[in-house]
Amino acid sequence: MSVVTQQVGRSSTTETVFSRLLEWLDDGIDSHGERYLEIRQRLVTYFDRRNRPSPDVLADETFDRISRTLEESGGIRVTPPARYCFVVARFVLLEDIRRGRRHIPLDESRAIAPVGASSEDDEDRGRSLTCLDRCLDRLKADDRTLIVEYYRDAKKERIDRRRMLASKLGVSMNALGIRTWRLRASLETCVGDCRKRR
Repeated sequence: MSVVTQQVGRSSTTETVFSRLLEWLDDGIDSHGERYLEIRQRLVTYFDRRNRPSPDVLADETFDRISRTLEESGGIRVTPPARYCFVVARFVLLEDIRRGRRHIPLDESRAIAPVGASSEDDEDRGRSLTCLDRCLDRLKADDRTLIVEYYRDAKKERIDRRRMLASKLGVSMNALGIRTWRLRASLETCVGDCRKRR
């Protein structure tokens, strides 16, 4: 049994989207998730070499965008799939760099208020956080702890924590990455639905 099929308890929508991504990446040859893991590692390395603070999050964002494209269009004609992954990764990188330029450190945010700033952004962020809290509460306790712990800390501390989590669960780092990718995708869907309802 592959590391991909070992994951249970996920929504059927997320399962279908993830399966479609795996099939597309395999390009007709079932690799049992190995191709996904290989390209994900290459994406993490790509972002890490460009000194991005969360290369694994950006790799997941790249796959999320590709999954949405596959879901909306039914297919992607660019071959090989890895080439398309890195085209999308470049856009994700550029957006992340732009976000970094707009970032104001927390201690300076009170001193330098943007001209004409409104409370809409704060309200929007507040709605998203409320929805995230509700969606986290719907997860099984183990899954909730896992996803929170997986994204805690930064750089070396984050890597060490993930190694500890993988060891504690008795799985490889790659299997842990797949499991948390699915959890994250499920949470994003839940938060999106919650925001629409609100």
